[in-house]
Amino acid sequence: MKELEDLKQELYKQSKSSEEIKQQNAELSQKIRCLSSKISAKDLHMDDLHQKLDMAERRIQQLSGSVHQLQTERDHYVKKLKEVRRMWQQ
Repeated sequence: MKELEDLKQELYKQSKSSEEIKQQNAELSQKIRCLSSKISAKDLHMDDLHQKLDMAERRIQQLSGSVHQLQTERDHYVKKLKEVRRMWQQ
């Protein structure tokens, strides 16, 4: 009888321990789902930022090309202006 009671008590302890572990697993699973969602959201945000960065870099390249073209035009007009001044001074 004592052995049966000891086994029942051990079974009760094991069941209680099992329930606690199941509860901990459920809580950890929920935390993992939450973190996974946050990581996914951050990944989407990072992708969006990369796209914006790529667009900004393309725009910078376009503007750099425009600046170079404008500098070339400016140099051309400065040269023409100098020629016109020389003509008027003669």
